[in-house]
Amino acid sequence: VVAKRIGLMANEAMVAGLLHRLGNLYLLVQAQKRGVNMQDDAAWDAVVAEWHATIAAEILVQWGLPAFVAEAVDAQDALMNADHCELTPFATLLASAKLYNSVRNQQSGEEAQRAAEILAPIELWGRSFLSVVAESADEIEEVRTAIS
Repeated sequence: VVAKRIGLMANEAMVAGLLHRLGNLYLLVQAQKRGVNMQDDAAWDAVVAEWHATIAAEILVQWGLPAFVAEAVDAQDALMNADHCELTPFATLLASAKLYNSVRNQQSGEEAQRAAEILAPIELWGRSFLSVVAESADEIEEVRTAIS
């Protein structure tokens, strides 16, 4: 929805948004095959956090999706890691949407505050990410409802 509003590739953005967690699925399947106990396992959580984006990006490359989609998926957590200076606009959009979505129902708290501070200066083609999200709230909710 945000991509469409700012004139970015909306279909590709939807695909990236839908598939950005594909690495989590791959890791879960592999863990299940190997009998790994994932319940309350900090080591498992660390592996998933470190590798899911890279694995998802590689799967997308193998499927023949455009490189910029795979690169955006690989960089999906870059805003939280403060290494977003070199992100493409498409990768910035995906990372911003992921971060926004992770705290969208939180009104307060340290995580919500940090996300707000990170997202506040994000601009895509001269438009504030948060402003576009606010303008698109109804349409975003319609899409969420349709795909859930």
